[in-house]
Amino acid sequence: MDLVKTNVSFKRPYRTHSNIDCIRQQVYSLLGDHEDNNDAEYAREDPTRKKIVGKGGLSSQPTLCRFENSFEEESISQLQKVNSLFLDKAYQVEPMKEMVVDVDSTDDTVYGNQIGSAYNAYYKDKIFHSLFCFEGKTVDCLKAELRAGTDYESQKVADFLKPILKKYKEKGINLKFRGDSEFVIPEVYRLCEDEETKAEYFIRLRINDVLRRLYEENRDNMEEDKENQNIRHGEFFYQAGNWEKARRVLIKEEKRPDELFPEVYFVVTNCQTVSPKEGIEFYCGRGTAENYLKEGKLGFHWDRLSCEQFHVNACRLQIMVLAYNLNNLIRRLCLPENFRKYRIETLRSRLIKVGSKVSKYARKFTFHCPKSFPFKEIFLWILEAIQRLVLVPVF
Repeated sequence: MDLVKTNVSFKRPYRTHSNIDCIRQQVYSLLGDHEDNNDAEYAREDPTRKKIVGKGGLSSQPTLCRFENSFEEESISQLQKVNSLFLDKAYQVEPMKEMVVDVDSTDDTVYGNQIGSAYNAYYKDKIFHSLFCFEGKTVDCLKAELRAGTDYESQKVADFLKPILKKYKEKGINLKFRGDSEFVIPEVYRLCEDEETKAEYFIRLRINDVLRRLYEENRDNMEEDKENQNIRHGEFFYQAGNWEKARRVLIKEEKRPDELFPEVYFVVTNCQTVSPKEGIEFYCGRGTAENYLKEGKLGFHWDRLSCEQFHVNACRLQIMVLAYNLNNLIRRLCLPENFRKYRIETLRSRLIKVGSKVSKYARKFTFHCPKSFPFKEIFLWILEAIQRLVLVPVF
């Protein structure tokens, strides 16, 4: 929470419950599956939660609502910076030489009259259309941005990506970018080809008449997959009307036994060393970003944005992302190998939502787990791993 204290300016400090205490309570409440401030009415008496937050009494639902509504417009970027600096701490423990940057958007259905929400014809619902950027290897959420429901997928995506690519490029990290066909825009190509933000990109192309013609012309040159005779790979150079130069396009043709015509995929890339098969397989790994979004929405309630003001909901989203990344850090650095694959719902049922007896003494609290607790040894092992974890201060 030192990062929050240093980088977020609050206009209305609270006396009984400080702003830092409120954020800490919200983060740990999200980890415990309390999706809304309404849960504070009964969760505030939880002795375990009091010890975690470090206070004898916790904030009530009205206090948390007043705290959230005290956010200003600039608080959004400040909380984004907190999340970025928190990840910097994690990457100092596990230095990275290569990062895979995955971008995707998602719909957050709303049921009230929140400012910025709107009916979206594609999703056929009233939504916010949020944009997320993940690291494909660590599954960390590098950045999140709440957008209006009328915003389309690629709107201002280059401005969204530029600070991320520039930051990690300056650190000497090799960057690879993956995106769906919604992000096929010249601004993204130029951004990834610029020296300051250079990254190898793999972006799917929607099929059109020109791509279909080039595919037919190059069918005889495609190579059959040695592992699957129904799949062939190839490549050619293609220049769309709004491109300033031709770019390499990878092809995958897959003929399924129960289908009359083959299914064809096109992926544009600036990488000249990778084979068509390797490039297509690397792009297909982008599909796991859907699982990251699922984890965020089901496990950390990213779509629970019920405040009236748009910037307040945007700040709520940043706090939810911070809780997601905290869980991800603990999973990656402090959990046994066989537990790292579990989603947050599984971890809660096995390690967090555990019935225990609390004994209060003059100088200490003691938590007594039941004798039949099946994960006792693992629980103690994780506690020791967390105590050994040291994060270097980053400001």
